[in-house]
Amino acid sequence: MDLSLLKQYIAQLLKKGDYRLRRLAAFKLVAQSNHIKNDGIALARRIKALLRYFKTFRGLPAKTREGKRKGSSYLDNEDVF
Repeated sequence: MDLSLLKQYIAQLLKKGDYRLRRLAAFKLVAQSNHIKNDGIALARRIKALLRYFKTFRGLPAKTREGKRKGSSYLDNEDVF
């Protein structure tokens, strides 16, 4: 998802002629096209943050969801079942 957002944003900036958008308009267009139910301002901020991270570290941030938990739970214990 993050990579596709950045690709869409860069594609908007690389257009030539009358179809080329400024940076803020490109952020808003990509955010609104991917977030139909609202104005997309929060997603535009996320795209800006992703772009800043990509410029700094030359890569996308690692996913922090799914599998970050290190502690065990009663649900992990087979004796509980």
